[in-house]
Amino acid sequence: MEKIISKIKGILGGSLVKDSMWMLSSQILGIFIQGAYFIILARVLGAEAYGIFVGIAAFVKLLFPFVGCGSSDIFVKNVARDSKVFRGYWGTALLTSLIFILGIVPIVLGLVKVIFTPDTPLLLVLFILLADLLGGKMSILASGAFLACDQVKLNAQNRLLYGVGKLIAAIALLVFFEDGNVVAWGGLYCLGSILPATVSLLTVNRLFGNPVFNLKKYPPEFAEGFFFAIAQSAETVNGQIDRTMLVTLATADAAGIYAAGYRFIDVGYIVIIAVMSATYTRFLRHGAAGIKVGLQFASKLIPVAVGYGIISAIALLSIAPFTANILGAEYAQSADVLRWLAPIHLIATLQFIAADTLTGAGFHKARSVLQVTAACINFGANLYLIPRFSWYGAAWATLTSETFKLVTLWLLVLFYSKQANNQEQLANTRTNLETD
Repeated sequence: MEKIISKIKGILGGSLVKDSMWMLSSQILGIFIQGAYFIILARVLGAEAYGIFVGIAAFVKLLFPFVGCGSSDIFVKNVARDSKVFRGYWGTALLTSLIFILGIVPIVLGLVKVIFTPDTPLLLVLFILLADLLGGKMSILASGAFLACDQVKLNAQNRLLYGVGKLIAAIALLVFFEDGNVVAWGGLYCLGSILPATVSLLTVNRLFGNPVFNLKKYPPEFAEGFFFAIAQSAETVNGQIDRTMLVTLATADAAGIYAAGYRFIDVGYIVIIAVMSATYTRFLRHGAAGIKVGLQFASKLIPVAVGYGIISAIALLSIAPFTANILGAEYAQSADVLRWLAPIHLIATLQFIAADTLTGAGFHKARSVLQVTAACINFGANLYLIPRFSWYGAAWATLTSETFKLVTLWLLVLFYSKQANNQEQLANTRTNLETD
């Protein structure tokens, strides 16, 4: 009995559990923060204005992964394996991200009337671009810095701070702009993103040193970073393109209804992100020894992933009947969004484990190819289904592409693992023959 108790204490006292709990506790607080932010926003703006905002924000999120072309991921990978290069790769990530933002923003503003509806406010688009590209990127870079240095507690606090900024912005909208002014919301949203992200960035500089801008010694490594950007972009397409396409192929109301329902699903992703953020650098370190070692680590997470996915599905089905009470009568159809997408977290958790196993073992390029393929399937399915079935088509397209990723990512993990076994057996056979 004492041995069992000792073993349990050892597990609970392990760094992975502590890191996951820090992330989880912050994300649980984040659930309440995001929930309050979302309810205020949905009620004040209304379905149509909320749909317009979400449609623009979803498009901007499609651009986000290309800011810096994967330099932030290269930064995390290098620093996780050698902390001495922190300041150099920190400077590279900051500089390349800023250059890309300065290039993307004017291009999008020049194409506003082509990308969005003719009456889309230019100022609203600018605010969202600055909020999600500049503020969002600074926050992500700070999170990467904390994770790479195993400061999971600080990473959790950084994410929480970013959420608080959005909540304060929503409260300001409620207090000062009760008429649901969507452009005013854009300005508040921008401030609520950039200010907390700036605080996080300054904290990184204070704790770990100011950035060194030496691109010759610490190159951006765009070739490898490109595949990180492609993978993230594909994930964003799968998660966001349906909302943008609903605005253009259906109606803003349909986009608002679907996006409102999806916000409940986004809350469930918070727990997944918490655990995967805590384990990401471990995947990189285990994977450096080969995919077999990475898969052994991944297998420990599978039971937890399955359990959470089942609990999450039950929770979404239980919440569905109450969406109209929470958000208002115009969002009544959002209940069906939750019912259709109830399995999504189970699919996603297993996906992330397979995907990070591949990245950790150096097979990120193959992972990217599958994720891009899934994004193309999602886009094509939305193009066909949305004009015919509105947001129902968007939900069906999401389930199709996510299931495709789940199956193909795990097939790829098993393929490379089997290949590694064969190579190991061949090497052992050669060794035995040489010995004989």
